[in-house]
Amino acid sequence: MGAAVIERAAADARASAQVVEREAHRMVLLVLCLGSAEGVIGGVLALG
Repeated sequence: MGAAVIERAAADARASAQVVEREAHRMVLLVLCLGSAEGVIGGVLALG
């Protein structure tokens, strides 16, 4: 009984860690996209 509870808690912790990891990757991609978009806009403004 106790082992099943511990196993379930470990599975929940792993699932939570995966969600956090996915969100972190999304934030990194968002920052990269915003940074490159800012660079493109800056380049267009500089040329214009």
